[in-house]
Amino acid sequence: MDILKPIRIILLLMFIYGISQAQLSPGELSKPHAFLDGIENCNKCHGFDQKLSPDKCLACHIYLADRRKQGLGMHANSSYRNCEDCHVEHQGKDFELIFWKDGQEKFDHNLTRYILDGKHLSVKCRDCHQSKNISQDIVTKEPKKNFSTTFQGLGQECTTCHADEHRGQISAKCSTCHTTAGWKSPAKFDHASVKFKLTGKHITIACDKCHPLIVDNRSEKDKDYLKLTGIQSAKCLDCHKDVHNSKFGQNCEGCHDTDGWSNVARGQFDHSKTRFALLGAHSRVACEKCHTPGKPFKGLKYEKCQDCHRDYHKGQFASRLQAGACEECHTVDGYLPTRFSVAAHAETKYPLQGSHLAIACNACHQKELLTGNVETIKFKF
Repeated sequence: MDILKPIRIILLLMFIYGISQAQLSPGELSKPHAFLDGIENCNKCHGFDQKLSPDKCLACHIYLADRRKQGLGMHANSSYRNCEDCHVEHQGKDFELIFWKDGQEKFDHNLTRYILDGKHLSVKCRDCHQSKNISQDIVTKEPKKNFSTTFQGLGQECTTCHADEHRGQISAKCSTCHTTAGWKSPAKFDHASVKFKLTGKHITIACDKCHPLIVDNRSEKDKDYLKLTGIQSAKCLDCHKDVHNSKFGQNCEGCHDTDGWSNVARGQFDHSKTRFALLGAHSRVACEKCHTPGKPFKGLKYEKCQDCHRDYHKGQFASRLQAGACEECHTVDGYLPTRFSVAAHAETKYPLQGSHLAIACNACHQKELLTGNVETIKFKF
């Protein structure tokens, strides 16, 4: 009995199998498809005519099949229906499965129906296409896929790649306020769309002056964020200090507007709430005549008329009992007519008698120019 016969038969069968494999398989499959190696698996990708069947590819690539049905992405385009045009197999286990016609760096991303513009143009492919950014949908449908090499599975929402800087305070639709030109300037945000409309000087104020910075140390690169919601804004005093210490109530708008604190609304401010009520001719004087630009509104002297008005009489009445106080002769209704009566004149060194009683004051008390071209009326002779 030939004891080597079984061994020869086994070797012959192995030889025949090797030849058949070499004849039937054009080469080794790449690593992602290595589980399909073997003659018994050919029909899982190829039809009876040995051609690659896109339908059989999609039987495994369920996520891609669903996107095609929905008309999403590059593969939904009729020009990209034949898998082998871009994905060539049987070139060895380390062969790159994706064929980039003009190289990966020159790939036209518009074909994916996600247009790259702004700062996205300078981002490297793998900065976005990472396994951590892939949706759960593709993970569930194609669990065998190597998610570190695929370019599929990214959503088009900004939060696919970017962390929510606002911590869920507002809508996650970043494009409502931002553009791809950069995060720092929310170019599309219109403050008029919220409850607090910005007018006057509020327009030029930096956001963080009203929206405080909250530190939560979420990550090394992202330790804080701006508080956008829950900001009290019903009253001016929610942000501004009451410099009047509640003396005028809390309705700042009664006197001020957003163009600035010094821009006191004419006709609205009640000066009687101050220590100097405006009476007579004072009520018709423009605010800036007393409150001159650059001077504070408080701390102005007002006890004596001469705190604001010059002494037109140049000290002629300084020796009188009231030291020439204006109110001895004048009222707030105006300098003329005066309160200086005939009876008052009788107390001077020259009492008026007879025809003098009918003579107008300026017939005797006439204007004169002093040194420096200063005008006055001479009352003392």
